[in-house]
Amino acid sequence: MAVRQQSLILPERELCQPPDATVLLSQHARRPRLWLALRLPQLPVEVFSATAGQALAVVASSNTGGRCVQFCNPAARRLGLRPGLTPGAAFVLAPDLHLPERSPWREQQLLQRLADWAGQYTSLVSLEPPDGLLLEIHGSLRLFGGLGRLWQLLEQGLASRGHRVAMAVAPTAQAALWLVRGAPGSRVEKTHMLTGVLSRLSLQRLNWPQRVVK
Repeated sequence: MAVRQQSLILPERELCQPPDATVLLSQHARRPRLWLALRLPQLPVEVFSATAGQALAVVASSNTGGRCVQFCNPAARRLGLRPGLTPGAAFVLAPDLHLPERSPWREQQLLQRLADWAGQYTSLVSLEPPDGLLLEIHGSLRLFGGLGRLWQLLEQGLASRGHRVAMAVAPTAQAALWLVRGAPGSRVEKTHMLTGVLSRLSLQRLNWPQRVVK
């Protein structure tokens, strides 16, 4: 079957003049966005398997050049382990401790798998290394029964996979990323509410470089 090709003749004004900024802004305004940021604060621990109740901590090089504990699972914390301990001190507290070296490669592989999993809730998922995901969820709200239900599905789904998660929602991507670090649990759906919420955040919790915070 032959396919008819129809040429579209545009008026000279449309061909020669750039698009009107007001029109572009109004078109953008008709496409509202809502962003949900996920943060997995225990990701460096969660990439390693441990039997139920087994103490597990992750070590890495410190700023001073030595190796120290950076992350602990709940079983290790119950035995008194905490970030900053040397491996020797950690084994004194927990002789049967599982103490692997931190693996950024494993962390990013797991983050990618979780991004693939999150794709069942939205078609727009981005990685936010080292420990986060960003989901555009405006179009998913009606499909999954509203923000509260979608939040619950994500939280329960990640918990069932053994992940501790923090979440935050905002009408801009950057605001959602700031809130998940500075005020986890926040659900800000309207742009006019952002200023008041963001003004209360501590810069020290936003993962900014020290030279910026100072």
